[in-house]
Amino acid sequence: MSFDEIIKWCNDNSGFLQVIIWGIPIIFLWIKGTFSSLANWLKNTDEESRITLLERNLKLKEKMRKDFLKPNYFQECYDCRLENSIREPTKKFISPEFLIRNIFDDTYPEWPDTKGISPHFILFPENFYYNGISFSTHGSSILVDEFGNWTISELPREKDKENHPEFTRRYSKILLYIPFSNIVTYDLEDNEYGHGPTIFCKFDGVSNSPYEKTEYQILNEDGMPDFARSLPQNKRFKNNFLGWKKVYFKRWIHQFSNKR
Repeated sequence: MSFDEIIKWCNDNSGFLQVIIWGIPIIFLWIKGTFSSLANWLKNTDEESRITLLERNLKLKEKMRKDFLKPNYFQECYDCRLENSIREPTKKFISPEFLIRNIFDDTYPEWPDTKGISPHFILFPENFYYNGISFSTHGSSILVDEFGNWTISELPREKDKENHPEFTRRYSKILLYIPFSNIVTYDLEDNEYGHGPTIFCKFDGVSNSPYEKTEYQILNEDGMPDFARSLPQNKRFKNNFLGWKKVYFKRWIHQFSNKR
């Protein structure tokens, strides 16, 4: 099509072109407004769901504190030593043990031999915290150096001292934090095994567990937590050949930097 033919076609179809010229901006503004409204709706929906979840968690926290804590514990412990309440946190709870169950668990009361985390297990209550309730499980021996590098040890103390004299062997408690958002409901009656109340949870946390985080807490010889020593997860290394090679290289870097 030549240039003259294009001009003639435009003159013959001027009405159609005007519709296109005026229609495109209108359609564009309509689409923009629609997407803007959709974005605002999604934002408001997310805001409302967060508010609903927050209100639900606060009500659950208040109810659990009333149901799980002994009503007269703090009065009884008024004259007791602070160390005792820190050393034995389970004493303020109605039971020293709680059964944690996955809401999709259909194996109970049998103890399944499964890989990974079991759909139900026993934990020891520790404390309520800002976002949920913390539990502990049987602790483990760890090796930690002066730079905070640490790993779990399964060898006898003498073997650790012989293989890694730069590391100190300590005992640690494993703390497990379950947020209120993963707690669906609970049953205060003792379960079939006599392990106290049952808490039904969504296993949507770390590694398909109900936890939002786990911590290792060093204990002194008297059983008191060593609050001066922390065990950050980014300092943990695997207790294998490669893990030890990496940590000794890191130690050499630290020592070399300190000498400069």
